[in-house]
Amino acid sequence: MVDNEENQKVKAVSDFLHNSCRIRPSYRLSFANFFSGVSYPITRLDGTKCKLFSMSTGSVAEFYIEPMLSCIGDADVMYHYSNELAIPEGHTPPIQLPTAYENHVNVYEIVDSHLPGYVYLKLRYKLSRDMHKNDYIRAEYVGSSHAMLNNQLHFVNKHNIEIHGPAYMFVGYSLPKFLRKPGCMIDTVPCMHCFVWPPQAIDWLKRHRSHVWPDSATVDCVVSKGCDLVGVAHRDCRDNEWMSKHQWRLSFSRAEVLLLNSWIPEQQIICHMLRVYAKSEKLVGNAICKADTLSN
Repeated sequence: MVDNEENQKVKAVSDFLHNSCRIRPSYRLSFANFFSGVSYPITRLDGTKCKLFSMSTGSVAEFYIEPMLSCIGDADVMYHYSNELAIPEGHTPPIQLPTAYENHVNVYEIVDSHLPGYVYLKLRYKLSRDMHKNDYIRAEYVGSSHAMLNNQLHFVNKHNIEIHGPAYMFVGYSLPKFLRKPGCMIDTVPCMHCFVWPPQAIDWLKRHRSHVWPDSATVDCVVSKGCDLVGVAHRDCRDNEWMSKHQWRLSFSRAEVLLLNSWIPEQQIICHMLRVYAKSEKLVGNAICKADTLSN
């Protein structure tokens, strides 16, 4: 009898969640589609001309449910450049790249720092495209072993934006026309792309999955997307003059989007609720559960 009552309650909650959610409105879908695979020519702060590749991340790309609460309905866009890429330390650089990449590409090697998930980037190779074979010829770069890439050189410009840590927030007329709505803001995060799944996250592939999620096909898809590196230092290193400018954090935003998109609406709603709770004042001053213990 009790089990029957509990089952009815669970079914009632499930029906409520299913009926209360819907596919996100067109402007959210338009945003995600607009920034998916978009590339256009830019001039970087150092004067280098290349193309910018963008990718929609954050709640707009991860959740396909509505309603979304404004406190986590963020619009994030990560972007990387067509004249550079990263490879794990000790890996051989690729000889073939997407056609949109430049004829000359700098390849940076990912070097571990003393903190897990935080690395440095050292220029290791320079690639030049063979115009006859459409392959790249590798030239090993010989430089100082201490010459690491400055993470502050990755911003495009500083006009019509607000700076928020490693991100730039675009506002007002710097947005595409269909996104110029009251209160609409976009956080953009410059990064460097790595086509290879990094050895620092190899344990994720070997993790025991008692509920067979994600399945092998989803895991293969996630791994095939590689990872990104975001120019931000660990909080314990931000007061250090050198490390604050040269540390990079491994980012798996591409993986998070793929994994969350594979969930059914009810699962997305629960995750959405947890994020709201994590960002609310309910966790402030709680000695048992701190806000920084809940993460993607």
